[in-house]
Amino acid sequence: QLMIYLASFIEKFAEKKGVGDALKVLPAAAFYFKILNPMLNFDEKLEDATNFKKKFFDEFKMSGLVLSDEGVLKNIGKDHDAKIDFFKSTSVVDGEVFVGLLERARDLAKQAGQDILAGKIDIMPYKLKDKTPCGFCEYHGICKVDKDEVESYRALDEMDAKAIKEMYKPNS
Repeated sequence: QLMIYLASFIEKFAEKKGVGDALKVLPAAAFYFKILNPMLNFDEKLEDATNFKKKFFDEFKMSGLVLSDEGVLKNIGKDHDAKIDFFKSTSVVDGEVFVGLLERARDLAKQAGQDILAGKIDIMPYKLKDKTPCGFCEYHGICKVDKDEVESYRALDEMDAKAIKEMYKPNS
């Protein structure tokens, strides 16, 4: 969802500024951050700000993408004396891969909209290994997905970050 918003913003920004190449308006990074009930649990007394800061940044690390740009990598997290360690599950990608991921997100959203307009509204949550979103979903009473039926799910192939980066490099 974040990538769809980002792709739309970049497109509109580029149109408004008259920039034809999306690589010229790439964001430095795109991060996901869990905001539901953000609380710190303290087992020990934290008497100074350094210990609090360390606990805070250890607990609330973000994940996402960082643009492979010397200036970005040098300065991101600079104010927190953490650099890239400030983030968990963060992938550093070059501009072409970033653009490829943004375009893929936009294409998937466009296809989903076309499918809905065409009346295709199948309820088929994903399954990655043995994980599905159904355990977190509040709408089971509406969708009626049979959690035990294999045909109820779209099987996703597991891919590591390297394979994904290769997939979105130019001429691949």
